[in-house]
Amino acid sequence: MAFGTYHKGDTVYITVNYDEVIDDAWLPFAFLGNIEGVYVTDATCLGSYGSNALVFEAIVSEDFEITPDANNVLVNTKPVVATVWDVLGNGYD
Repeated sequence: MAFGTYHKGDTVYITVNYDEVIDDAWLPFAFLGNIEGVYVTDATCLGSYGSNALVFEAIVSEDFEITPDANNVLVNTKPVVATVWDVLGNGYD
């Protein structure tokens, strides 16, 4: 997420990156889990579009701020509640 303040009711997009290209077939079963310091609800997986990134659209449920320190935590987080499969059939939790 970009640095800045997010407000209740805002629509945000959260991208989760992986090392390999993701298989789109299972995406209806991908959910965004809790991310410390990021307060969102109603997250919907929009897809990966043949890339190594899952994109979620969500609604901010409580004001929060993304600072450089918070961003460093986010970069190392894989908050997807599902096994992510790459195009070669390898699963990542």
